[in-house]
Amino acid sequence: MAKILSVRQGEGGTLIELDPYGEIVCKADKTELLPLVGLELDDEGEAELLRTLTMPALEAGAYQLGMRALTRKKLVEKLVEKGHDPFLAERAADKLEEMGAIDDAEYARMFAQDRAARGWGEIRIRAELRNRGVDEDYIDCAIGELESSEDAIEAFIISKCHGEPLDRKAAKKVSDALARKGFRWDEISPILRRYTED
Repeated sequence: MAKILSVRQGEGGTLIELDPYGEIVCKADKTELLPLVGLELDDEGEAELLRTLTMPALEAGAYQLGMRALTRKKLVEKLVEKGHDPFLAERAADKLEEMGAIDDAEYARMFAQDRAARGWGEIRIRAELRNRGVDEDYIDCAIGELESSEDAIEAFIISKCHGEPLDRKAAKKVSDALARKGFRWDEISPILRRYTED
């Protein structure tokens, strides 16, 4: 059971104090709720009110996802940035996830494949997916599906050595560049040795 404690117009929209949720800012004008102040809502009424309050964030979220794929975390951040109440942004993300519009596992898989094709290594891909709020299990699955990094490392080294063996200084520059791309030393080292002067 929920109770509408107050409704007032605020700077960012309508401020609705709803027990037990606290103060919620709805971007849409909901001053029509004023006569309901003090009313206790049954479960159905509470669910309907929350659906109505969530609708502007849900529409904004669908619009954002129509422009490009986002993780759940990034979508919520964008909605809050656009002035939606954090509680309503989370509810909108829940609904979009339920509808299949947000799928962090698929996002992680596609992101990892795309970045690996661009020459990124596992460390950099993992770090970026973590930054985007993807669950570690999804990251592990996405990384596990990638091809071996050996070909990417070798192609990068070949592009830098121009058919000549690398001296110690050049090999260090190449290995540093590969590390920045997110490859581990144990992946780089055996391949780099084949292209380095004795």
